[in-house]
Amino acid sequence: MNIFKSTVLDPDSFAVTWEQVPGRVTRFTQIDDVLRECEKAAAGSLVHAVSITDNPGGSPALRSEMLAVEVKKLGIEPLVHIALRDKNRIEIESLFYGLAVNQINNILVISGDYSSTQAFCGRSQPAFDLDPAHVMQMVGLLNEGLQYEMHGRTDKLPPTEFFAGVGVSPFKQLESEVICQYYKLEKKIKAGAGFSISQIGFDARKIHELVLWHRYMEYDVPTMANIYVLSYPAAKAMHGFGRVEAVSLGTEPRLAVERERALDDEKFFVHVVVVRRLRRLVAARGVDALERGARAVFRIETQQLGVEARRLGVLPGHRVGIEDGV
Repeated sequence: MNIFKSTVLDPDSFAVTWEQVPGRVTRFTQIDDVLRECEKAAAGSLVHAVSITDNPGGSPALRSEMLAVEVKKLGIEPLVHIALRDKNRIEIESLFYGLAVNQINNILVISGDYSSTQAFCGRSQPAFDLDPAHVMQMVGLLNEGLQYEMHGRTDKLPPTEFFAGVGVSPFKQLESEVICQYYKLEKKIKAGAGFSISQIGFDARKIHELVLWHRYMEYDVPTMANIYVLSYPAAKAMHGFGRVEAVSLGTEPRLAVERERALDDEKFFVHVVVVRRLRRLVAARGVDALERGARAVFRIETQQLGVEARRLGVLPGHRVGIEDGV
């Protein structure tokens, strides 16, 4: 049973994923800490999937599907990110075959950050052979049992069970930019996307706007909000536009983090303003923190959000979850 899929598709449930970011590693022991945290998540009941990034920032790292195989062994569902930046259609299809053989069915298809200069001898040549809407069509064919021509005859593969989602970013400066995001999201949904996850952002009203867009367009597709637990160094790095790719942080949340830092120990400063606003505006129903010092605080927040969502009934019939990262 795919617990992540069943939770996301259940209007009365709330899905929580926990994002892990593989780095550059050459030894299995280097991912021991990640796997220990995933094992704790598997032993609990809060996290429904471990979300594994694919070379964020366009820099080389351990492949997401390789870590997913180890996470699957721990008894918890992996959610594998697939960035199309550096993959052509042959590699994408081959990647799906590897995931299917290992019974890894949850995938998040994104265009991906543009290639950085951190690879061998500088910036790599990007591919962008397909976009996420194309890949949703490919997933649909695989789930039906892909037919293909070989040596003059037609063969058909056994159907796969992929549950594929896509990314969306409502956090834009201009109306023209955000309209393009919704136009692209509509194409992805029509192509078969089973859910969407927002990019990192710190304006809860934009999450609310994303939910309202689904209602207005009458798309019964689950939406998950990305909650990034802000530390003070991260807030400083993200403040302003263009300092961190695809992320911008306004002055208000940065100042909120500074106030919390002044009130508490440096190992325990956490930005929870967005979480609380999600509760008021869109009745987001859960979050879990990856930063060790903050975990207890956010577990309390999760319980409160769940109670508040059921009480308010702000999102009847519309499923919302949380994608958590640091």
